Amino acid sequence: MDEWQQRLTDEFVELDMRLEKLHVFIEASENFRRLPKVQQRLLIDQRCIMVVYRDILKQRIALL
Repeated sequence: MDEWQQRLTDEFVELDMRLEKLHVFIEASENFRRLPKVQQRLLIDQRCIMVVYRDILKQRIALL
């Protein structure tokens, strides 16, 4: 595997872990519910963008 391919795979793994942590925070954290609504909305939007980003990385890896 070339170096750039390994970096791509590492990026996917890291993003997937961060996405899971964010998902747990949004869905199961009392701290999330204490945030102002605008912050909650932004974190939910961030999660959506991260999902799209992860899916793009996944597709790129599948093409290797």
